[in-house]
Amino acid sequence: MQALVARAEVVDLQWSAQANLVPAIRRINPHARIVCTVHDVMSQRFGRMRDAAKDAPRRLRWAYARRRALESERTMSNSVDVIAVLSAKDADLLPRGRAEIVVVTPPLARGASPRADRHRRADLLLVSMLARWENEEGLLWFFEEVLPLIRREVPDVRFRVAGLGIRPHVAEAAKKARIDLLGFVDDLEPLYDEAAAVVVPLRLGAGVKFKVVDALVRGVPVVTTPVGAEGIGTDAWFAGVHSDPAAFAAAVVEVLTDPGPAEHRAAAARTEALGAFGQEQFEQSMRKIYG
Repeated sequence: MQALVARAEVVDLQWSAQANLVPAIRRINPHARIVCTVHDVMSQRFGRMRDAAKDAPRRLRWAYARRRALESERTMSNSVDVIAVLSAKDADLLPRGRAEIVVVTPPLARGASPRADRHRRADLLLVSMLARWENEEGLLWFFEEVLPLIRREVPDVRFRVAGLGIRPHVAEAAKKARIDLLGFVDDLEPLYDEAAAVVVPLRLGAGVKFKVVDALVRGVPVVTTPVGAEGIGTDAWFAGVHSDPAAFAAAVVEVLTDPGPAEHRAAAARTEALGAFGQEQFEQSMRKIYG
């Protein structure tokens, strides 16, 4: 490993905590360009976990984790050459130091086709890796507080969830709520085609939520929370951005009962999202970082 580092022109670290390795890397190779790619700003993620904790021990645990993350982020900003982040929102969260901060917009629009023009049922879709605690928490919140309000207005609504990592208590809750947990789905395009809307009920976490962008670049109306929308686009891209259960449910009901305006907005958002998350911008960012 040391021989590889010694020959490298660029060393790319994948987490802010790995900035602690920078002194050793510079001893082995003083001339390497050191990049740290920040997928999530962990201080934001842990801060939200702290604020959501329901008891003092958990609050203390997440407060400690946040302090450690802030220390790692300060070390990173003063030791590496370049910090790559996925959104301007994340760039604004990081402390300033010697490192150049470059926004790398992921090329999620590549290969994204507009969904097929077909009659759609009252279907809602969530694509999510449920092994992540933030995704599971948001899904359970949607089960318990939002979906019953939607079903008062649209009793025949069907909610389908695609993704791995389903724990037994989530499967049990889904069964009681009459939710279709699909697990791993090899081809998501038919699900996007059939969905009246994609819902992303995230209340915790950080970073850019790829599942939101995946729906936007296909022209599917999206209802999400401020956490789900952050770092992606303006509120005009979405059929609704709400953290209140009643407001979230009302936005979904509006899409289900009067889909025309939501479809029109989603088509316009798709055009903008294709430009924002296209290959050209991604390659420009890569050249700026790596040459």
